[in-house]
Amino acid sequence: MDILRILPFEGLNTIKLGMTQAEIAAILGPPVDVHWEDCMAYDDINYTISFRNDRAWEICVNNYSLSDRYRVMLHDVDLFGDKAEDVIRKLERFTPCTYEGDADKDLAFGYTFPAWNIRLWRDGAFHPKLMQDPEFLEFIAVQEENLEYEMRFWYFLSVAVYDDTIGL
Repeated sequence: MDILRILPFEGLNTIKLGMTQAEIAAILGPPVDVHWEDCMAYDDINYTISFRNDRAWEICVNNYSLSDRYRVMLHDVDLFGDKAEDVIRKLERFTPCTYEGDADKDLAFGYTFPAWNIRLWRDGAFHPKLMQDPEFLEFIAVQEENLEYEMRFWYFLSVAVYDDTIGL
């Protein structure tokens, strides 16, 4: 299994913050989709790269189909293979994070490590403590598949490294 390394303030493997669209296309090939004028999706690894004045200021990789082919690593932490609360706990040994989406840190959907300019995201949140919540239990009781669906939010969906100063 190949490893994709997130490099704080730099990028992801050979794709670096500050590169032009042409430089990135020379490595990844042309974009496979344009989300909007300055945001391009590349190859089957699911890179989404945002540009400002033709310079990459945010590089995001999404876990749609990576987990069986790649491990996405930051400081030897498997960002998509480990459960979200384990990823956060391991990374916070290095530097603190902020979070959004819920007052409970375990149930947040977005986490930012300002010291590294790195964001982790999941579309929803799952944690075993939800099994004590009557509303959640009522929701999963409606259909057996609901619990399986919700448990996919136990893992992160994307990670981005960024530099807000590029291209300004």
